[in-house]
Amino acid sequence: MLDLLRKRLRLRTRIRLILGGGPKAHRIPAQWLRRPQIAPGDRICLFVLLARGTRIMPHSLDHARAWHAAGYGVVIVVIVDTLDQSIDTSPLDFADGLLLRVNRGRDFGAWAAAIQSLEPSLRNCSVLTIANDSVVGPSSGFSAMIDRVEKTHADLVGLVESKEQASHFQSFVLFFKGGALRSRVFQRFWGAVRSGDRGYVITKYELTLRARFEAAGLRTQVLHPAGEAVLCNQTLNGWRALLDAGFPYLKVQLLRDNTDQSSLADWRGAALRSGFDLPSLEHQITQLEKNAKWRWAYHIADQE
Repeated sequence: MLDLLRKRLRLRTRIRLILGGGPKAHRIPAQWLRRPQIAPGDRICLFVLLARGTRIMPHSLDHARAWHAAGYGVVIVVIVDTLDQSIDTSPLDFADGLLLRVNRGRDFGAWAAAIQSLEPSLRNCSVLTIANDSVVGPSSGFSAMIDRVEKTHADLVGLVESKEQASHFQSFVLFFKGGALRSRVFQRFWGAVRSGDRGYVITKYELTLRARFEAAGLRTQVLHPAGEAVLCNQTLNGWRALLDAGFPYLKVQLLRDNTDQSSLADWRGAALRSGFDLPSLEHQITQLEKNAKWRWAYHIADQE
């Protein structure tokens, strides 16, 4: 009887996690190593990166430094296995804030935990950007991207629209401007984020974020819309057109897995023509590849 009760309890726990997620973001262990001072009117980038063992990867550093060079206050959340994990954080000395957080709830959990911890100082920022290290770059088109965002009057600005599963903004770079930051939906959305696996987080948060803000009457805009004919992920199967349109990144998933079997022929030439620093890009990729146990997809294109 006792074993049966335990099995039922485990089953109920699994169902609860599937339907309702795990603990709320602010309950996952985290520690500020450097808490930022945020003033009204600041532009802040909340950047999430994953520590690989004891290292911070070059592509993560280059991306985060680009926000710093653009005049943003950079608050970095380093995802770790445990808070006592030994990591050399000296390359992150440029950051205004530095938070260590245990790897639960993926990027949305990390963003939510930092946002809740920094409230209400974020409400008077001119723009809050959330970003992560799932891309390599950026290219010279990075500053033009920021200029386009600053000129828009939208409250929520997405970089790339996807129609994979549902029409939504991809979350690796999102911009929240003043109207969004001071809205109740912003506070409710991030206050409700729970931990969960990749599927749960995508379904519950990434796929619904845009719709929730629009339902609250906020204005949204995307820099790279999907178009009527595109029913999937532009960053994977429309990457050349994105680069031609000024998109300043390449997705790590494209070069690593290429699950959509997109043509990667002359991908270096396409990147060079789009303003990427090719030696820097090569360094980012090769350092990432050292942490993988399989051969990256771009090698196939190199042999064709």
